[in-house]
Amino acid sequence: MRSRRRKLSPFICGGSNATSGAVRIARAYTGRDRIIKCGYHGWHDWTRPGNPGVPESVCALTSTIDYGDLDQLEDQLKESNGRTACVFLETIQQGGLLEGYLEGCVGLAQDYGALCVFDETKVGFRVALGGAGDHFGVTPDISTFGKAISNGYAGSFLVGKQEILRSAETRSTWMTATFQSDLLILTAIRTTLSELQRKKGIAYQWRLGDRLITGLNDAFGRVGLSYKLVGCGPMPSPTVDDTDRDRCFKILERCLGLGHYLHPTHPWFLSLTHTEEDIDGTVQAVDEVLRS
Repeated sequence: MRSRRRKLSPFICGGSNATSGAVRIARAYTGRDRIIKCGYHGWHDWTRPGNPGVPESVCALTSTIDYGDLDQLEDQLKESNGRTACVFLETIQQGGLLEGYLEGCVGLAQDYGALCVFDETKVGFRVALGGAGDHFGVTPDISTFGKAISNGYAGSFLVGKQEILRSAETRSTWMTATFQSDLLILTAIRTTLSELQRKKGIAYQWRLGDRLITGLNDAFGRVGLSYKLVGCGPMPSPTVDDTDRDRCFKILERCLGLGHYLHPTHPWFLSLTHTEEDIDGTVQAVDEVLRS
């Protein structure tokens, strides 16, 4: 389960293509067709069961589970009766890091003959270079990456165990596109990775993110509001009780007028461009609005 034998696939363009490529590989390798998913994995048909424009025949092949519920995952694996090709998991969701859950998903997938795929598209090169799997020391069968690694360019890729990606079952799996392995994107990936390593970027993002979480949570707590940041430093997520929602959102609107865009519901992302002065200035602006 913790095998470190990995092989890099061809570079792809866009996170949805990486996740859909992983699904195709999983189906080819296992000879199965069903997917159990947990989280957001892009816009392609298999990711959006029940969405307008997605055929019922496709919807029937994808089921969804709640993050953190291993019992629910096992129930669905049992119900699929040996048809599940892979468990597809967005590794960190808005509650943050959940120790033991990733390892549990890998173990259950293995027990029922399915692959486990970690969607590290948001998490990779933020929480750790190799995402949450790297952070916790858990190796899935396949991992997908995108977003941060190409610093705004549409780069993505997937990696997996050699025995899967080099198998007879997957060797002829068709995955290609006009802009696959685009040189501009490859240059962006190489440069971004070099800068992250040279500047110890992962530790830097953790430090700034933790500073931001502490500062904003203290500021809102002092005035008795439930708005707070949860999760991990490099990508904290906002949460607020329903009773305070309208008031807190108005506060965030006022912060926007001061030049600080704080998304009310979506995870935030730290980067090497942010400085301690940026963090302190944001906390100060929020504090001033709260006291006014």
